[in-house]
Amino acid sequence: MKQAQHIIIFLAITLLFTCGQNSYEKELNGKWYGIDNDGYTRMHFYPDSLVFSEEFTESVEWKASKDKIEFSLPSNLWLDSIQDVTITYRLSKTRDTLFGSFSNTNGQFDASLMRVDNYIEYLNKRYGVNLSLPVNDSVKNLNYYLKNSLDPMYGLKVFIGQSGKSLFAKTELSNNLSTLESDIKTFKSRIKPSQHPLNYHREILNDEHISLLENRFHFRVFADKSISDEMITKSLSISISGDNSFYKRIQSKTPDSLPIKVFRIYDNKEMEKNSGIRGREINTNAFYFYN
Repeated sequence: MKQAQHIIIFLAITLLFTCGQNSYEKELNGKWYGIDNDGYTRMHFYPDSLVFSEEFTESVEWKASKDKIEFSLPSNLWLDSIQDVTITYRLSKTRDTLFGSFSNTNGQFDASLMRVDNYIEYLNKRYGVNLSLPVNDSVKNLNYYLKNSLDPMYGLKVFIGQSGKSLFAKTELSNNLSTLESDIKTFKSRIKPSQHPLNYHREILNDEHISLLENRFHFRVFADKSISDEMITKSLSISISGDNSFYKRIQSKTPDSLPIKVFRIYDNKEMEKNSGIRGREINTNAFYFYN
């Protein structure tokens, strides 16, 4: 009986908050993930609060009109005193994409967000796949694996699943693996020394940047639970020429080859908390070869 009473009270409170919203606020209710930064920016609109998440998570009050969303964030998150944030926005015709211009006293930037229920759904919609990942909360959090040596900026996403009776595999840059070597080179070329976390403390030199690219690049494989580890290893069999220029300058001996690490990603609670992705290293048949 008490449980039923609690449910009735909860529903009544929810209805009270919902009734206090205007039609534009009601339309925004739900979870929104940043399209241009891999879902890192997350805005979860509730009738009574907005949960804003990036490297921090903060619950704040919010209001919206036909084309503006307004809220404030505490000073420890936006450098100065409390910052008033205004988003000038419009929704797509399907009402599942928000195109916004974010502004506060520190500046203005544009960003788009996608309405989805969770990060896996975000990936499915963002990359046109339909995957159900295996669940495992006990494998390593890759953000803390080997003292952050697997920074996500070095991880090329690969998607593998079943389409009918056929296997499909693609990277975040193309629709199949026939251009895998080209995708690897393109992905690595987009990483600049200034983006590395160490650059906040000191300048990253070119040789060090090349070394980081060679040693920290890895595959992050989002594979359907129906796909075995062996199928992943086979799909990512590749031998490519590595960049040994820095080896020749900083040491006398160049290695014959270096393995490219492959991590299988698992669905887990951290994905929704923006606190990391869990994965397990599997066998690799992908290598850099040096002349």
